[in-house]
Amino acid sequence: MKSSVLSFLLLFLFIFVIFLTGCEKDGVLKITNRTSYPINAAIYNSPQVIPPGSVLKKEITTERQSLFGGDVGKYVDLDLEGETYEIWDYDLEAYVPNTRVFVKAGQTTKVYLDPNRACIKVINQSGWNIKKVIIQQNSNSETSTNPYIVFLENNDVWYKQVDPATATESCFYIIQIVFENDTIVTYGDNQNILYTDEEFLITVTPPPKN
Repeated sequence: MKSSVLSFLLLFLFIFVIFLTGCEKDGVLKITNRTSYPINAAIYNSPQVIPPGSVLKKEITTERQSLFGGDVGKYVDLDLEGETYEIWDYDLEAYVPNTRVFVKAGQTTKVYLDPNRACIKVINQSGWNIKKVIIQQNSNSETSTNPYIVFLENNDVWYKQVDPATATESCFYIIQIVFENDTIVTYGDNQNILYTDEEFLITVTPPPKN
C-alpha cells in the first residue's frame, strides 16, 4: 500500500514539474561583447553601449509556454555595430546593420559578438575642421580608394570598419585627412597592417604650415 502511495506521489510530482516547465513565461536575451572595443546595440530601438568584454542582459516579455503547444517566444529586432564588429548576413553575403533573434519563453538566448573587422578611427585634435577621410586599402590582389565625406570639428571622433588582413591575404592601409581648406595630411604606410580586432587610431594634430 505504501509503495502504491509513494508511486502515486512521485507520478504527481513528475507531472507537476512538467506542468511548471511547460508553463514558463518571458525570456532573457544575453549579448556578450567579445571584441576589444565598445559595441552600439539597440533593442526595440533603445540604444545602449556594451563595453568590451561585457554582457548586456534584457528581459523579453513573451506569451506563456503551453504544455502541449510548440515553442513560444518573440522575435527581437537588434541593431548591432562595433568598431571591429559588424553583422554578417550569410544569405545576402554582406554586412548589415540589424538582425532578428528569437527569444524562447523560459530560456536565455545567448548572442556572442566576436570580432570580424578591423577599424580606422580618427580623433580630430587639430583645431581645424575635417571634411573628408580617404582610405586606401592595399592587398595582394588589388588597391582600392574610398573617400568618405565627413564633418569633424575639433574633438569629434569618426570611425570606419575595414577588411582585416588574413594569413593568406596581406592588407595595409594609408589614410588621407582632408581639411576644409583642402590641406591634406597622410597617415600610414606599407607596414600599417591591420588584423581582426585591431584598430588604426589616428589623432589628428595641427597640420604643418606651408
